[in-house]
Amino acid sequence: MKIKRKRGEVFLNQMKKLIKKFEQNPGDFTYDEAIRLMRYAGFKLLNKGRTSGSRVQFERGDVKINLHKPHPQNTLKQYQLKKVKGWIKEGRYKAMSLLTYKGYQGTIETEDDILFGEVLGLENTFISYEGKTLAELKQDFKAGIDDYLENCQLEHEKPECPNKDRAKI
Repeated sequence: MKIKRKRGEVFLNQMKKLIKKFEQNPGDFTYDEAIRLMRYAGFKLLNKGRTSGSRVQFERGDVKINLHKPHPQNTLKQYQLKKVKGWIKEGRYKAMSLLTYKGYQGTIETEDDILFGEVLGLENTFISYEGKTLAELKQDFKAGIDDYLENCQLEHEKPECPNKDRAKI
């Protein structure tokens, strides 16, 4: 029997594994894995063009992290891992947070200066939301849940309860 897995669930499981690997201070943590981790945490990879050489910058709001892209191999050096971990310990860098409302959890993602997300743990329902600010995002998240519950009531349908196992990260 095959178990159908949703894109969000697979992504969250992959990120859990990546974060666990990162926390173990491995000697084989790649630059590509660092990009995935930084994007997961809400950072943008800034393309400085051909003149920047192997220097790259990650930016989230006022926080900027500059790294030298490793070469010839793709593995980050230990000092680079230590530097990024320092940002984590100082609280300047946080993994993606989840919104919670009425037992439902939703992601916080960003792209092109827009915040957006989706409610996790639902089997047959997709609820998305967006906003220009975190306050707008939270408001739209709550409105999406409230609208869903209200529509279920009007249609005399039982709303899906979030599956905590599918929604965990």
